[in-house]
Amino acid sequence: MNKKLNRAIADAPNGVGIDALLQQFGEGTSRRTLLRRLEAMVNCGEVERIGKARATKYRAIAKTPTHLPRRETRYEMPERETMIVREDTPDAEPTGGDATLRELRDVFREHYSLRKPVGYRREFLDAYVPNQTAYLPASLCEHLRAKGQSAQMAELPPGTYARQVLDRLIIDLTWNSSRLEGSTYSLLETDFLLQQGRSDDPMRHKEARMILNHKAA
Repeated sequence: MNKKLNRAIADAPNGVGIDALLQQFGEGTSRRTLLRRLEAMVNCGEVERIGKARATKYRAIAKTPTHLPRRETRYEMPERETMIVREDTPDAEPTGGDATLRELRDVFREHYSLRKPVGYRREFLDAYVPNQTAYLPASLCEHLRAKGQSAQMAELPPGTYARQVLDRLIIDLTWNSSRLEGSTYSLLETDFLLQQGRSDDPMRHKEARMILNHKAA
């Protein structure tokens, strides 16, 4: 009976009423038995009840597969050359010292999965003495210093660039700290106030004093 009942409900996508089901089953099935079976199917989530009273219908619930078919996927690791991001073409092979730079650049741009794992050299770390030795050779330090120093910086007095960075940092910190405490000064007004060291606006004397105190702190 259950299979026949399921088939009868499935054949009616818009739902089927109890009277139509009784006509299909004939006089051998009572109305109470059919209602009990339908109620059990509703509780199990096989069918849903739509409508009320005499307009009640029963409709099958579409089942979704819980287990999707397993799809075999194959992943092929690209070749070593294709894992390197280049700005130039592979055919343009540099010569001389550029070849060494090209090799070093390819090492850093190589995909991490293709790199050879290496550990730390403990003796290299233990040999370092603070303020006496250096991790980098003196020639390499001099080379890096020359590369990082522009011609404009070389003409400035020692410490000029550091003072510029520090002054900018002090202005930003002072302005943001004062703004959190309710200051109405803009960033440009804060910069001008720190340069002058005083304010000519009597209405904002307290704010000016707060900003100057933040700079001193």
